[in-house]
Amino acid sequence: MSVHIQYGLNFAPFSRTTLNPLEKKKDSELLVEVDGLRGFKQQIDEYIVGKSRDDGPALFVVAGERGTGRSAVANYILARYRDLRAVKPERFLVVPLRAKDHNVDVWFCRWFIHLKTVIDASKIFDLGEAIKGLEDIEKLTQHTDLLSELLNQRASKVTEALASQQNSAVVAIHLDSAHRMTSLDTPAIIRMASEIFANTPTVGVFTWCISPLDEDFHLFRKSVQRDTELGKLKIVTLWPLSPEDIADFVQSCWNNAGGQENDLPFGPDDVGTLLGEPNLRPCGLIQRFMAELIEMKASAHPKSSWPADKSLQIGREEIRQQISRLEGCLYGI
Repeated sequence: MSVHIQYGLNFAPFSRTTLNPLEKKKDSELLVEVDGLRGFKQQIDEYIVGKSRDDGPALFVVAGERGTGRSAVANYILARYRDLRAVKPERFLVVPLRAKDHNVDVWFCRWFIHLKTVIDASKIFDLGEAIKGLEDIEKLTQHTDLLSELLNQRASKVTEALASQQNSAVVAIHLDSAHRMTSLDTPAIIRMASEIFANTPTVGVFTWCISPLDEDFHLFRKSVQRDTELGKLKIVTLWPLSPEDIADFVQSCWNNAGGQENDLPFGPDDVGTLLGEPNLRPCGLIQRFMAELIEMKASAHPKSSWPADKSLQIGREEIRQQISRLEGCLYGI
């Protein structure tokens, strides 16, 4: 019998699958508003609605450590932009590109090349001159002093061509700077994006893997406050969970999977207190720990079903022992 069935749940509550509201609308409901996200959904909606009234881009930076849910939040933002702008899914072209160790000019040229690939693969757009020659755009890096202006013109042409289709479409930018060790200058990419897409009604989401003491990120936040153009950015920072957030998180995961709020086999506050002190944990590690915890208990009582059989209950001391057993792997994902 599957573990989640033993506990009377509809699905595994602590699955490490990345939430993707862009492809599965119900995933939006599973996003737990902890870890710097309190009131976040309303703020995102207000920002996007405000941006939809002008012709400029809605640009977001989603920063956090590994396992804090950057990809899930990025997908949520893209999905909300699409829905609030009433764009049909097939006409919302997300052009993702992971940061590599090459310079900013090359990265943007490669993004435009990838844009052409996405448009061609869709087989539903005829953009003619707007995308002609995009595959050779990397040659523009020879003209670095004009590059932003040239790419800005390209972005405007593509946007106008998409808007002129029978049913208008929107291009979305998704940069994933997924590893702290990349030598790519993430702030420079974000600055250049604000220049290239200054007059383009689009959405750009930049995920940035940071550490708690990441000086580049803290300096970037300060520069955003001073810079008129960058001040239009929306920054979402995801930090590891506090004991209170961990308790809320495991409770919400359980409820979302169909569990009864007042009939958990473990105490959320016990999990929060024991797992959150003295080290804060990213949500990815909380999920892994909880999945192993209930798997351990269920495998010891394979014929039991919760809540009829209380042998599946997990006490505070068992949680403490499991933390001690897994302590070595609770520092990485």
